[in-house]
Amino acid sequence: MGRIEIEHTWDGGVRIVGRQLAVNLQPRADVAPMSDEQNVEIRLEGRADAWGEYWTGLRRHEVRQWFRLADVSFETRDGKEVMCAHRVPYAEMPSFRLGFELSLEPGMREPIQTVLPMIVRVSELTQALSVTVERHLKRSVWELERRGLLRIAAKVVLEGVDPQQASSVKLGSDRNRVDVYAELTSVIHQPDVQSLLADNVPWAA
Repeated sequence: MGRIEIEHTWDGGVRIVGRQLAVNLQPRADVAPMSDEQNVEIRLEGRADAWGEYWTGLRRHEVRQWFRLADVSFETRDGKEVMCAHRVPYAEMPSFRLGFELSLEPGMREPIQTVLPMIVRVSELTQALSVTVERHLKRSVWELERRGLLRIAAKVVLEGVDPQQASSVKLGSDRNRVDVYAELTSVIHQPDVQSLLADNVPWAA
């Protein structure tokens, strides 16, 4: 069995890497909790031995691969683990499905199955945080702020970072070194925001 590595990406996702395949699982920042929307993006990468360390995407770039948790299943075929991801783009045509099937490298199935529901949890927590933060800001959160909240949610849910510590991470600045997250930072330590984060740490579940 080859070695499988699990990497946390800068944008709040998880990359599960084998010898020739990598599966990227990315949460969605704008999906409502408990909704039936696609809230996990799955991006596939591959590399050949002749390419060295160079990875390339394994899908058409114009197609966004968003799925619900229920859209993803696993099968064993001829001794190989296969991940199936199919979504129904039109409710009126349930027989028409878009997606892919991927033969996994040995050892990839278990971490993917473990991480998938956690990615959904990050998506839902990000939206819940946005709603809570908006009450303090008295305005809608900006897209940039929503992505910042996603990164905080990912640190708590996926990495088990303490909520206070996760909330203190510097999210970044623009090219003029202006802290574009200043307003968000001013409310992220509010008790109701911290309580929401604390309810979602893995060891509190």
